[in-house]
Amino acid sequence: MKKYYIETYGCVANKVDSEIIKASLESAGWKEVPSPEEADIVLINTCAVKTKTEEHMVSRIRKLLPFNPIVIGCLADVNPDRLRKLGVEHLFGPRSYDKLGKLLGVEIPTTKAGVPKKRERNLIASVYIAEGCNSACTYCATRFARGQTRSFPLENIVREVKEAVEEGRKEIRLTGQDTGVYGTDIGSSLVELLSEILDKVEGDYRIRVGMMSPEHAIRLIDEGYLDLFKDERLYHFFHLPVQSGNDRILRLMGRKYTAEEFYELVKKIRRTYPEALIETDVIVGFPTETWEEFLDTVRLIEELQIDVVNISRFSPRPGTPAARFRGQIPSNEKKRRSKYITEVHERVSLERYKPYVGTVKRVLVVEEGSRGWNKGRLQNYRLVLVKNGALGSFQEVKITDLTPRYLIGEVL
Repeated sequence: MKKYYIETYGCVANKVDSEIIKASLESAGWKEVPSPEEADIVLINTCAVKTKTEEHMVSRIRKLLPFNPIVIGCLADVNPDRLRKLGVEHLFGPRSYDKLGKLLGVEIPTTKAGVPKKRERNLIASVYIAEGCNSACTYCATRFARGQTRSFPLENIVREVKEAVEEGRKEIRLTGQDTGVYGTDIGSSLVELLSEILDKVEGDYRIRVGMMSPEHAIRLIDEGYLDLFKDERLYHFFHLPVQSGNDRILRLMGRKYTAEEFYELVKKIRRTYPEALIETDVIVGFPTETWEEFLDTVRLIEELQIDVVNISRFSPRPGTPAARFRGQIPSNEKKRRSKYITEVHERVSLERYKPYVGTVKRVLVVEEGSRGWNKGRLQNYRLVLVKNGALGSFQEVKITDLTPRYLIGEVL
């Protein structure tokens, strides 16, 4: 029996890719082993979203070189020359796993929804609805690896969600580089997809819709997107990466909306669902960004009371226009801005969730924690740590404390 070892880094899409590769190998008689020393082949599924991430990937690949690793994932497409100089022989980006299959003598499907996956034994299933992105953000190298949007067949996705729920999964994470563009290439839409899932998949489960660009969220709301969230099986969760609160910087980034349009988008969501959780991403220290332009982003977070903010310092990526822009911001200044905006957001988060303390909330306990604490989610997807909460169940939980990142509660 042939044996394989695999390490996976990066986003949910990478995780799903690895689940598909594992299932393909095991259907052909391969066995997964816990260390590279035991394996006939070693794979490392890489991320390339930031320079810091790439350096971590390269460091790990160097350690695996004695095992002649096969490098897959985004870094294989984003910076293949660097990997070849390391001595890596086999490189396969996310759109060439059928070629990886030919190398290994197995069949790896080109579609990524409704196909066998080897998932972890937990209550969460990630379902890939579309690969790629139609945007052309000047800082992003991931699009070189994932390409233009390719939506997977609606019926495949519905079938996969149904199967996941039937096997006991309680949280379904619909994922893609930009979920908002789902269906635009196949005559469908995210609204149609969600409607089909909610209509055809029975059960007491929750769906988390993954990240979408704000301009697509604006369009979808006009198509009735918010109406769908009256069904409690949809978490009131909206991941909308703003990147900057300043219009000049947004134009330099290649983003297709204004700061004012983002303000209005969030206000529309909150008017309908006041407790909706808004998650966003921001990049600090984009080339030529002034302190005042940076403060526009800070004010956006404060005024809109953004619940979750993923903060990145600008990182020039190979082949991207922004890497060649003049006016690059020094590292120490990017660090200063990152620290400043982090402190602001933590204060905002504490203010927004302080009223929850002392209230009783219905919590879905979905993940095992440590030392007797398990992880649960409110209807708006806010994380709650609960002591000894039964996995897979809805619990009435009294919120007793909070941090900027999660609530703490006890089961009644």
